[in-house]
Formats: sequence, C-alpha cells, structure tokens
Amino acid sequence: MESNDELLVSDDNSSDDTMGILKEYSDTRIIVFKNNFNSVNKNFEFLISKAKADFIFLSDQDDLWMNNKIKICKINLVFNTLVLSDAKVIFNKKLL
Repeated sequence: MESNDELLVSDDNSSDDTMGILKEYSDTRIIVFKNNFNSVNKNFEFLISKAKADFIFLSDQDDLWMNNKIKICKINLVFNTLVLSDAKVIFNKKLL
C-alpha cells in the first residue's frame, strides 16, 4: 500500500480469524468496521460510503489479487472512467 492508501474492512460477524489477522499488521491505514448486515450488497454499499480515496477497489473475502493489479488498474483509469479486471479460478469446490 502507498502512504495515502486506506484499507477498509467490514467484518460481518466472520467466523474466521479476520480480526486477529488484521491486528497483526498494526497499520493505521487499516480501518475496520464491525457490523451485522448479513448482506454482501449492504457491506459493499457501506464501505463505498466510507471511502475517501479517488480510486476504490472492492474485494471479497476469498479474492486473491495479482501483485500488480492496482498498478495496472490505476494506469488504465487515467484513460478510462471504469476499469474491470478479469478473474482466474484457482480453486473450484465443484471439481472435488
């Protein structure tokens, strides 16, 4: 993350160790909100309303990003008003 970036996390009563993992980073740019929406859409809407940055990247709890995703998207956002990135399935439960 760059010095002016922020990472907003909306923890919707997760049963994993999300809070413990985030505390390990001890980074003031990580802002955590605890809520009880129980809705993916409401979680995203809430976080978008809290974001202050010029660029917003959304991610689900199971997303893994390529190392250069943000850099490539920001370069393309200079020339476009919206940039979408593709996905690569690396694990599919249906294949088991």
